[in-house]
Amino acid sequence: MKLCSTLEDNFIGRIDGAYLARNKLPVEDRIELALRLLRGDELIVGFTVAQVARLCRVPRAKLDQHLGRHRNVGDALVKAFRRASSEQRIAFVRAIGSEEIWNTLQAAL
Repeated sequence: MKLCSTLEDNFIGRIDGAYLARNKLPVEDRIELALRLLRGDELIVGFTVAQVARLCRVPRAKLDQHLGRHRNVGDALVKAFRRASSEQRIAFVRAIGSEEIWNTLQAAL
């Protein structure tokens, strides 16, 4: 712990991982922020699960599993379908098969 607190004392600022994920800074400001991070002028705290997964090159689903979190697959499918173009939706239906989709619709209604 002593090493960690010593490292933290040498940093000028702290940036929250969620802020990094959601900020709407202009490109030039983001470049300056990136440079400050590279120089060690800023300490990133509170990484999001997605950020850690990308940095460590591991599937987010595996991290969620180890953390005891389970993403709702249905919600993820709905979001992906809503974002998809008409061509992508047609490709999805063809890949799944119209009979499978029809049977699912009948069961849901």
